[in-house]
Amino acid sequence: MEEATICTTWNAVGMSLDQRFAIIRSIGLESIDEDNVRRLLGKKVAPVCYVWCDPSPSADIWLLSMDHEEDLHDKLIRQYCKGMKHEYRPIILSHNKLPNLIEHPEYGKNGDPAWAIFMEDREVNLSDKLSRAFCPPKVAGGNPCLEYIKYIVFPWFGYFEVPRNEENGGSRMFQNMEELITDYEGGALDAAEVRLALTEALSKILKPVRDHFANNCEAKNLEYEAMWN
Repeated sequence: MEEATICTTWNAVGMSLDQRFAIIRSIGLESIDEDNVRRLLGKKVAPVCYVWCDPSPSADIWLLSMDHEEDLHDKLIRQYCKGMKHEYRPIILSHNKLPNLIEHPEYGKNGDPAWAIFMEDREVNLSDKLSRAFCPPKVAGGNPCLEYIKYIVFPWFGYFEVPRNEENGGSRMFQNMEELITDYEGGALDAAEVRLALTEALSKILKPVRDHFANNCEAKNLEYEAMWN
């Protein structure tokens, strides 16, 4: 497996330690020891972060989803550090795992790409997936569309906008999840409106990625190879 690393040294050079800590902290919902994160950033401008459970000796940070058991975290660290002469163990950042968008998740195991939103999704793919996404009316608990809004849209924009015609009261701007859940569970906001607004929000977030793959020849070739290999 190839190492999943991104070079961020150039961008990080001009940042203070607090700014770099805030970025890394925003990735994970919790950290085993934030003091170790600050200590690491004091020594390295841009630490190496791995998102796979197959790290190399250069890994400083592991990014793991919170569906991993805590004892698995410890086992991974012990196995990784066995026989290695490192001053510090790798730091684990735990992040939330987004739910399956399909009502019956077992279908996702059969290769249905509609189970999640991917970075390379085109607008037509995004629209199709979310138009079919599980979004039970007046039910917030276990609603995958609301989870995407909570963990992606609100942190990105700081709000969630639901476009509406003037005859329907005009667009609605939600400043937090509590407001959104109240309106959704009360029936003031229906599932179709949520799906459409989520589609527009995610489309804006993914637009720079789409533009990059559309305008960069190297990226376009990589996308083609990934699709057909």
